[in-house]
Amino acid sequence: MNYKFWINIVLAISLAGLLTAQDEVNDFRGLQWGENLSEATFDHNDNPNFIYKGDIAGNKTYALEDEDLTLGTVELRSIRYHFNEFGNFTRLILQGHEDYNEDMESILLNRLGPPTDALLREYAAVRVWEEDNVTVVFRSHLSKDFTVDFRSKIDLMDKMKKNANVDDF
Repeated sequence: MNYKFWINIVLAISLAGLLTAQDEVNDFRGLQWGENLSEATFDHNDNPNFIYKGDIAGNKTYALEDEDLTLGTVELRSIRYHFNEFGNFTRLILQGHEDYNEDMESILLNRLGPPTDALLREYAAVRVWEEDNVTVVFRSHLSKDFTVDFRSKIDLMDKMKKNANVDDF
C-alpha cells in the first residue's frame, strides 16, 4: 500500500511539472540569442542605440538608450546586454531593487515554471532554470537588490557542433 502511495505522488509531481512547462526563452523583447550587434533589432525598435558600458569576461556589455526599465510590475535599475567576441548576443543581466524581489520571482515562476535548482547561500537565495537554449539564474540578495542572469547556450552549442564534425583522424 505504501509503495502505491509513493508511485502516485511521484506521478503527480511529474505531471505537475509537465503542465507548468512554458515556451522556450528565445529572445528578450525581440532580440534573439546569437543575433549580431550590427543587425540587432527589438520588437519596439528597429534601430536601437546601444551604449557601450565595458568589457566583462571577454564580452562587450551595452545598455540601450531610452530603455523601458519596467518588466510587468517590476521597476528595474538596469538592463545589460552582453555580446561575445564575434558580436553575438549571448547574455542578459537585469538588476532591480529589493522591493521588487517577490514580483520578479513571481514573473519567473509564471514564465518558466518551477526552478530546476534552488540554493540558499549566505548572501542570496538562488533559483536556477535550465532551459534548452538558456540558463536563467535569479539571485535575491539577502541584504539588497536582485539580479536575473540569462545565459544563452549558443556558444556551447556552436562548440559542440564544431567538435562533433572533426574529421582530422
